[in-house]
Amino acid sequence: MTAPASATDAKTVAVPLPGIKIQRPAKRGDGWCLTMGKLVGRGTTFAAAKDDLARQVIVAVATVEADPGFARDDYDGDLFVAIDRPWGIETYLVKDDRARLVATGDRSRTPAEDLAACNGLTPIPLRY
Repeated sequence: MTAPASATDAKTVAVPLPGIKIQRPAKRGDGWCLTMGKLVGRGTTFAAAKDDLARQVIVAVATVEADPGFARDDYDGDLFVAIDRPWGIETYLVKDDRARLVATGDRSRTPAEDLAACNGLTPIPLRY
């Protein structure tokens, strides 16, 4: 006899996500494409594309908690900011009136580590 389930038992449920666009293959051999905002899942099958999109959603959630990195240019004092994104680290040059994307990188390091690895930049530590 099995014990009755309690209110704290973990269950796996499917959660439908709104706004997903599905692009079926136009011809045999093309891949599936699932788009949700800027996230795009691709795969040779619908299941593979769905898994790819799910992986990107998980990475996107993880990047929400990642701290940005800050550094000053040793030459002219310009401020650089690195932000963790699902598709990689984006580095921006910040001026008085604008911020401009100047570099992108893979997610093998944290944003602060990425800026610290750049010659000519002095990292600015975060204060909590």
